[in-house]
Amino acid sequence: MEPLVSIILPIRNAEKFLLNCIKSLITQTYKNIEIIIVNDRSTDNSRSILRKFRKRDKRIRIIQNKKQYGVTVCLNRGVKTAKGEFIAFMDAQDVCHRKRLQKQVAYLLANSKTVVVGTSGVIIDKKSKKCGKFFFPKDNNSIYQTLMAGLSMQFETAMVNTALLPKDIIHFQKNTYPLFFSEMFVKLLPYGLFANLDKPLYYKRQSKTRRWQKIKQYPSLLKLFLKSKTLYNYHPSFWSIFLPLIKQFPTTTA
Repeated sequence: MEPLVSIILPIRNAEKFLLNCIKSLITQTYKNIEIIIVNDRSTDNSRSILRKFRKRDKRIRIIQNKKQYGVTVCLNRGVKTAKGEFIAFMDAQDVCHRKRLQKQVAYLLANSKTVVVGTSGVIIDKKSKKCGKFFFPKDNNSIYQTLMAGLSMQFETAMVNTALLPKDIIHFQKNTYPLFFSEMFVKLLPYGLFANLDKPLYYKRQSKTRRWQKIKQYPSLLKLFLKSKTLYNYHPSFWSIFLPLIKQFPTTTA
């Protein structure tokens, strides 16, 4: 039997793009899935949209937060209830290629030592118009060096093989965004190989991160760098954590 894939989707006031996001999940060519949507007390029309989809597709499971907790709590609640051998992640403003899950499952089944597989992708604007592509290194050694800097894998594209992991290791800390993703990647490094598929299978909504915002994150990133060396035995080049200041998200124009 095909392994069950759990897709974790945290949302907060996501009505603008939520319809297309969920459609891209329920129309996946890989059918043995559960879609765990954690609604962080949205105040827009998100809850109504979720109800309609839940009636259409019983693979959707909805967790309603009684108050707003933030994305890390939502992710942890989703992971805690997940039943799948493989866990994938999703951002509510983004869209998946219909073969994303099928391709990732096939890769993990064919590469039993791989613990995380991500994908390349397409950048889209607010009107879902394609405006670029992003590509990441495919092999484990290349991914390792800039994993914490966010230049070698996009977390929302990731699928994790939980069969290779200790119980409860997938638990997100309340770090500054996106450092809780970086820390999770580093925590998983000892348990298997990392890989990226070169086919663009994820459509990421365009966002602009200003240089001062990146600089503001650096004290927290430096703490995480030191923590990763001592707790997780992660030893990239010290200078790799400064790469985001001089090297942008690895994109090409459409």
